[in-house]
Amino acid sequence: MRGADLFDAPVLDPAGRRVGMVLDIRAVPDPERRALVVQGLVLGRRHVRLFGYERSEEVGPRLFSRIAARLHRDARYAPLADVDISTPKVVRLRVPWDDLVDLAGA
Repeated sequence: MRGADLFDAPVLDPAGRRVGMVLDIRAVPDPERRALVVQGLVLGRRHVRLFGYERSEEVGPRLFSRIAARLHRDARYAPLADVDISTPKVVRLRVPWDDLVDLAGA
């Protein structure tokens, strides 16, 4: 599966209810394979991308950062071990939404 197939994919909780969508992919370089390896997914309930402003309050003008933080206050980080991506264009959580890392509080 390509990383692009995951963007905007619906996220289902363990009971099969839609709880959000994939906003971003977190990857790290693997020097042995000379490739990026996915570590986890950034999930959210709103379909809003703000050109990277949602990633940190220290990016760009303070006004944009605050707006992005407000829009993404429910964003969560799911390590790859906590998701099932075997179904094309659908992400299934192995744990409840509330058990994921809250990015707004991190």
